[in-house]
Amino acid sequence: MLRMLLVNGIGSEHDSLWPKIISLAKKSRRKQVVVAYLGKGASKILPLQRGDVLVVDLSEQAVMNGQTDPHEVEKYIKRGVKVYRRPYLHAKLYVFDKTVMVSSANLSTRSLINLIEVGILSKNKKILVMAKKFINSLITGKKTVGQNELKHLKKLYRQPKIKNGQKVRNFWILAVEEVDLSEEEEKIFRELESKTMVDSSRFKPSYVHWPKSMCRWKEGDVVVQIYRSANGQTYVIPPSIVRGVEPRRSRVYCILEEPKGFRKIPWKLFKKVMKDAGLQNIKENSNLKVTRPEIISAIYGLWAKH
Repeated sequence: MLRMLLVNGIGSEHDSLWPKIISLAKKSRRKQVVVAYLGKGASKILPLQRGDVLVVDLSEQAVMNGQTDPHEVEKYIKRGVKVYRRPYLHAKLYVFDKTVMVSSANLSTRSLINLIEVGILSKNKKILVMAKKFINSLITGKKTVGQNELKHLKKLYRQPKIKNGQKVRNFWILAVEEVDLSEEEEKIFRELESKTMVDSSRFKPSYVHWPKSMCRWKEGDVVVQIYRSANGQTYVIPPSIVRGVEPRRSRVYCILEEPKGFRKIPWKLFKKVMKDAGLQNIKENSNLKVTRPEIISAIYGLWAKH
């Protein structure tokens, strides 16, 4: 069986790539991961443990360019993960027990939040055998990465630079309430929607306006909404992309690309998962910027299809 998983971890629960990777990793007893590059925050995104295998481009060039962070590799090694370095590696292959995923996704916070990725999922026995043979061909006769190598590579590591023109998405948790719009506000949103591209096959536009002094997000950012409905119920809407922003007088009007048919997460469950992940100050009226990859990973994991 083959199944296509699209997008960068942002989308409906049926086709989101990173939530599926995270869910499979948490449920699997044995994991074998081949990724070209491993960026900052990787060890908090993917839960590899003792006995798991990780193959990565840990060459001096990849480290000096900031593509692979040896500090993250060290964290995996301390957990007991067997790490192998393969220069010129460009493959991205994830094997979770009897499930194979071939993907464009490197293991990094940037892939989790910013990049459009694609993957193919399979439980076909022949494909599983081929995947494991490929991994064995990379590690047979090779030594695992040791502390002496890491000590040298950590001295060479440089933070990756964002090239001019590249947009960096920020990640937000935002409390919103259901309110009636005035005629003027409806007109503003209609005008904004006419200028905004929303993928109507999988998403629907969602409208949010906020006091200008409190609005800190921009187009392209990712927003998780803590939504309080008119009947007093509070639930959480999965990550949505800000597609349009229109500042007016004292308020800012935004169009969000909200997944269709999403599963509602009760506020109490969301709060518990966030606190377990280390976000202790989460509240029902929060307006927070999230930077820690383990928090973002936990959020995406809530909407992973089980």
